[in-house]
Amino acid sequence: MKNILSTLILLCAVTVFAQGTHKFEDPLVFLDSVQISKPAMAGIKPDDVASVFVYKDSTALALYGEKGKSGVIYIETKAFSKQRVWSVLSSKSAEYKRVFPTANSDAEAVYIFNGAVLSDNDDSKLSTVTAGNLKSVTVIDRNKLKKEYKVSNKEYGVVIEVAEHK
Repeated sequence: MKNILSTLILLCAVTVFAQGTHKFEDPLVFLDSVQISKPAMAGIKPDDVASVFVYKDSTALALYGEKGKSGVIYIETKAFSKQRVWSVLSSKSAEYKRVFPTANSDAEAVYIFNGAVLSDNDDSKLSTVTAGNLKSVTVIDRNKLKKEYKVSNKEYGVVIEVAEHK
């Protein structure tokens, strides 16, 4: 992740040739849904980053209109991602919201993403969960977690199924 962020900072330092305008412009940069300046990117700690999305060409134009013609970089921090994903999961499952009433109340849970048990620090997979791609979320107890996934050091499992990206 550190290399990706360094590359993005370098990309922002180099101007991008805007299509058909013969004018150099920087891409739009967003941090946790807020547009930031190129110099502000230097303050982002790589260890705080959960995900980075780069949009270009027609995708950037479709999402951001003429402002996106030089591309868009969207960075999401782990804290922001955790809150966003908690909101999505708790809106889709009353059981999830009951067991985990806040975004930071999941210390005794392990997440199972499309059948794979995630490590405690695997924020990149969870950061891809959206209301649009979430198929199901199920909270399982310690017994089922141990029997089906061979995990015995957590009280709960959160089984998440998302649609595969096409």
